[in-house]
Amino acid sequence: MGRRYLAAFVAMTLATGLLLTACGQASGASTVAVTETIFNITVQPNKIQAGKVRFVVTNPSIMRHEFLVIRTDLGPSDLPTDFDGHVNEDAIDILDTIEDVPPRGSGALPIDLPAGHYVLICNLPEHYKEGMHAELLVTNANGEVPTAAPSSSSGS
Repeated sequence: MGRRYLAAFVAMTLATGLLLTACGQASGASTVAVTETIFNITVQPNKIQAGKVRFVVTNPSIMRHEFLVIRTDLGPSDLPTDFDGHVNEDAIDILDTIEDVPPRGSGALPIDLPAGHYVLICNLPEHYKEGMHAELLVTNANGEVPTAAPSSSSGS
């Protein structure tokens, strides 16, 4: 049973990669392959240039997931959470979402991303808290990832 699951996962990943390459070239957008498994998100590539992006999110697991794109300078595991471990969605900058990535299903999300630091999460019950988060770096034309300006506070 385990080998068949692994073989199916590898086959789906390879097929998705080929499809993403073709779709990304046709649309002029960078394609980012996201795989959401049980309490894990992988992103390939995890560093891209600013502009049009097409996320292709695959869920080979038996659990339903969602997919949120968040612009932040915080680390993937440092987002503000409520008492129950959910990310407080009112306290972050969510750019877009796929509300439902069904078991053994997929979804696509085209979006225009400026240079910056992003965190990609699933915020269903227990999912973020258990590790469903990943980082995406989006560079400017100089290959740099800008950060938010430091707050101006005086030391006196």
